[in-house]
Order: sequence, then C-alpha cells, then structure tokens
Amino acid sequence: MSPTHRTFPVHEPKGEIAVVQRPDNLLKIVLYPAGGEKTRGDHMEIVMEKQAAFDLAMEMLQHLYRLGEA
Repeated sequence: MSPTHRTFPVHEPKGEIAVVQRPDNLLKIVLYPAGGEKTRGDHMEIVMEKQAAFDLAMEMLQHLYRLGEA
C-alpha cells in the first residue's frame, strides 16, 4: 500500500485503518496491527462494493450522531 493513503487510529484491536479505492470500482478497507510496518503481509483487507460501503458509512454516521459526536 502506498504511504499516501490516510490512516486512522483504531482503539480495539490497536492499530490503524485505511480506505482505498481500487481501479475495479470497489473499495478496500485495510486494518494494520499496532506497531506493524505498512507492508503487504501484515494487514487484513476487506473488499466491498460501492453500495455496501456507502451503506456502512451511513450506518456509522447514524451511530456517531446518536453518540453526539457528529
């Protein structure tokens, strides 16, 4: 993964998360373990279709709104 992708801290499990747009019009969510170098073998990837990723994002926003964080 390119170091230009923005990562966000993850509380549990400790690490970082990033979202990457793939050329095949899918989205990839990447979870890096804490302290791990951002290399190909040390992370977990989840690939989602555009609509599923959008629905997940909306669900997250709804929960954040309920928590008073938005």
